[in-house]
Amino acid sequence: MPITNEVALIFSRSDQLLWLWNFYVGIVVVTVAAAVWLPGIRENRWLRFGLMFLFAFVAYANLESMRWVLLQWRAIAEAVPGRPLSEAMEKVIEAPHPLWVFPFHLILDVAVLVAIGKLTKPKPASV
Repeated sequence: MPITNEVALIFSRSDQLLWLWNFYVGIVVVTVAAAVWLPGIRENRWLRFGLMFLFAFVAYANLESMRWVLLQWRAIAEAVPGRPLSEAMEKVIEAPHPLWVFPFHLILDVAVLVAIGKLTKPKPASV
């Protein structure tokens, strides 16, 4: 495979990873907004549970997609041994380690689930 094709494939994986992250942040915003503005969510515990389950499902699917993109990126970068690249280009071609991606995703997942729980907590009955 010519080096230009390899670089193009790697940059497309980088773009895909960024797209997946931006999609995830959009889902976070929509989920928190739904927790705040969805009518009847405080009174209906199944609606709260459904929102939390739906978010957790989408977050897990997104995290798995990110993992697969990182695996593809790493495989493409390692496909051509001894590639003649500059040092600056070599830094760009290496895939980020999953430990740079997953903890942020998981911390934000937990924060959103806690926020949904707090925002949809039933108000105490007034006396």
